[in-house]
Amino acid sequence: MRFFSVRRFCVFMIAWAVAGGFSGAASALENTWTYQRIDSLYIEIPDSWSPYSKKGSSGFYTGKPPSGGASVGSLVLLAGREKRNRYEDVLAPLRRSPGGSIEALFHEEEKVVGGKDAVLFTNEISRREKDEAARPFIRMRSVVWKDAAEDGVLLLAVGGDAALFDEHAADIDRMIASVRFDEPPLRQPGRKLEGIGGHAAIGEPVLPPIDLPPIELESGETAENEETKEGPPAEKTSRERPVFNSDALLEEEIRKARTALSLRDEGELLLAKGDREGAMDRFRRSLANVPDEDLSAFVETLGRRASEEHKAEEGRASLLRREGMELQRDGKLHEALTKYRESLAVNDDETVREIVLGLEKLLQERASALVAQGEAHEAGGRLEEARAAYAESLSWVDEEFVRRRIAAVERLIRERQEAASPERVLAATLRNEGKALEEEGRLYEALGKYRESLKSYEEQELLTRADALETELKERARARIREGGALQRAGRYAEALEKFRESRRYYPRSEVDEHIRKLEEFLKK
Repeated sequence: MRFFSVRRFCVFMIAWAVAGGFSGAASALENTWTYQRIDSLYIEIPDSWSPYSKKGSSGFYTGKPPSGGASVGSLVLLAGREKRNRYEDVLAPLRRSPGGSIEALFHEEEKVVGGKDAVLFTNEISRREKDEAARPFIRMRSVVWKDAAEDGVLLLAVGGDAALFDEHAADIDRMIASVRFDEPPLRQPGRKLEGIGGHAAIGEPVLPPIDLPPIELESGETAENEETKEGPPAEKTSRERPVFNSDALLEEEIRKARTALSLRDEGELLLAKGDREGAMDRFRRSLANVPDEDLSAFVETLGRRASEEHKAEEGRASLLRREGMELQRDGKLHEALTKYRESLAVNDDETVREIVLGLEKLLQERASALVAQGEAHEAGGRLEEARAAYAESLSWVDEEFVRRRIAAVERLIRERQEAASPERVLAATLRNEGKALEEEGRLYEALGKYRESLKSYEEQELLTRADALETELKERARARIREGGALQRAGRYAEALEKFRESRRYYPRSEVDEHIRKLEEFLKK
């Protein structure tokens, strides 16, 4: 599968026009035709046309062999696939006019070619010399099939010298009409097809001798074939046009035309993205390769518009700068800084930038001084003063670490306020009394004080201590009850009663009190 660019083919055509058109006469066509395969197409080609293959393109030509993709006096047929997803994208470059002294007309119609829907596109390229009427130099006809495949859009193009195109118009129509996608049947030896002469089989074209037309030199002389200088001189064309004494000069014009079109495309893309400076650069470079009055006028308009917008921006920036100066005189430094920054966003100015840097430094110095004051107040326990200093520093420069410092100070203030509340004071008193009772060994009374303190203000550390002490006292009481039960079962009732009474000192229980009462009555009998 071969790929080629229809845009490249158009550039070759346009470059010939830039170079001044074509010269040379066409070779006479033979009356024999043969089906040839190009890409996935089978096309009937006159046997007088020669195969062409170069730089990924393949096809046939008549006239002078193409050089560098195109050459003076050639008519070229190419087929291949354009790497596009839609056939409309392939038609877009065909509809474009090169601009400048080159004019383009085109006509398109929908047709069925080779049994598939396609667009038949015909365009004509003319050149206007000074005040003269535009004269056609190039004609081209293309077939773009609508059903794009994964590997691109299939198209067929044939074009070249307008005079050659007109001379071969019927043959071109016949070639397009003969297109088919399936392989045609082979011809029987010695048998001619209806209306078509010739005996060659598919893939075996008859290669005609290459008869190069003479090249007109700048001196007016004719460069003849090196093998013979006999024969009548080549007939000159009726059109006056520039000539080249080598294909190198023509190829340079082709390169310039290709570069100019590519640069203009880049400029249009940049302009669509909002990069006007980049677009103007590409347009100017395009004009350096191929002058174009329309494009030159467009660039001039863009430049004028940019200048006007720049002046308007300078005016707005100046107004914002004056507003900033007035706010600064009134001591409204933050508002002034905002205006200066807005001015810089509109128009970068060295003086305004220095003012902004100076104001930012001043605000930072004032904020840092207030932070230092806040830290000193906090270290001295003056939490309210510390919070005020930190808060004022934020009015100059908003910094996250200062906000975290304010949150920490406010937490300390809340804790201090809670510690001074009546509830907290009562809880602290009861807690201290409980500790004193615990030290005296009056554990159950200490536990009572702890529970009262927790009712006034719940403190996690005290709650943990109270729960542990209660567990300890309950265990001691249960141990004494077990000892008393054992003594009672042994008949040692007085000793058992003492153990039961001892358990009450650790953790009183109503059922134990009832058992003690019964045991005391038993001992009195």
